[in-house]
Amino acid sequence: MNCNDVNRFLDQASSSSPTPASVQGHIATCAACQKLVTAFQNAATPAAPASIALPEGLLDDLKPVRRLPSSPMRVAIWLGAAAVVTALGVALWGLRGWQALTGLELLFAAGSVVVLLFSAGYGLAVQMVPGAKRRFPFFAVECAAFLVFVATVAVAFHRSYSFPLAPADRGCFINGLITSGIAALFVLPRMRRGVWLDRGAVAINVGALVSAICLLVFVLYCPVINFRHVFVAHLGAVAVVMLVSGMVAFAWREQ
Repeated sequence: MNCNDVNRFLDQASSSSPTPASVQGHIATCAACQKLVTAFQNAATPAAPASIALPEGLLDDLKPVRRLPSSPMRVAIWLGAAAVVTALGVALWGLRGWQALTGLELLFAAGSVVVLLFSAGYGLAVQMVPGAKRRFPFFAVECAAFLVFVATVAVAFHRSYSFPLAPADRGCFINGLITSGIAALFVLPRMRRGVWLDRGAVAINVGALVSAICLLVFVLYCPVINFRHVFVAHLGAVAVVMLVSGMVAFAWREQ
């Protein structure tokens, strides 16, 4: 029995294999083989996990974390907020705008606002999960939907009225700001986790979602189908919302 025989035995034997007497005898007289066997035994023995001393009181401050909803559920959160605010607007001001529009006007005006609403809701759902895959460029879709709405108003909203539009302008502008404020109160408390990692982009997308809700309420309740009125009052309120969103985004990115 020599050192090579011991090496072959250690290479082929399992941890439960008995050690032959000849191997034991050689190991008892060979210092090199004794070190080799000790190294094998240490490698086969799992190391005890190192204890980590946590700062005193740390565990007392920890709070359970709610599981993040699935992507469809996150989109539904924003759409649910939009539905509640829209229902409130209809309850306060009625559906005369919906009834005054023709089929094509409804298709393009209301359809573009709904696309804007879904895109902004999807964008916020994606922004809640850092690194989440974006299935489509939602910012580009939001801009395209808004441009379709503006083009529809410019082309189709040319009805004239015998009464002065200034009071209607002021009323719709104020109602738009009220609607936007209520929508923001429903949207902001539902922000979670990753939305604050890119706060500038989130601020713009919140503005887009609030603007979509505001425009949807306008389409449903306002019967004044006149492009000057829509540009001054309806889009004026939206411009204020987006201006505030842009200022918040700029302030956050400067921090």
